[in-house]
Amino acid sequence: MANETLDIKIQKLFQIIQDKKSKLAKLDRFNPKTNCSYKRFSNETPVNLHVLSIEDLLQVLGWLMQDAYWFTNACKEAELEKTFKHLGFSFTDWKSDIITLIEKKNIDVEKRDLADKEAKLNQLISPEEKRRLEIEALEKELE
Repeated sequence: MANETLDIKIQKLFQIIQDKKSKLAKLDRFNPKTNCSYKRFSNETPVNLHVLSIEDLLQVLGWLMQDAYWFTNACKEAELEKTFKHLGFSFTDWKSDIITLIEKKNIDVEKRDLADKEAKLNQLISPEEKRRLEIEALEKELE
């Protein structure tokens, strides 16, 4: 009886993990608006944004914010209406891609955490419940 109660709790926790995994999978899609190849100055070697840490991505975003701010102010001083672009892409596109990449990196951390928790739950579940779950999974595959 005690195993049954624990198995029910474990089953509920498994369901929570699966729900979170499916939500994360939806957020994991990324269609960049830029080429994700950033260089601050024209004589620098471009850096792939995908390989940067969250801190480095924030630094790039800060540089872009600074550049866009001063560009906009310079246009006002010169009484020109121009739109800031960096390497052919708007500030909004760069910002969108960088924020999405930061969120994606956070999703990867959360996915690893969920996988660890799922592994712990698999160790706690009774053999009977494990067998029942495997049968249910096979049934779903065969439907």
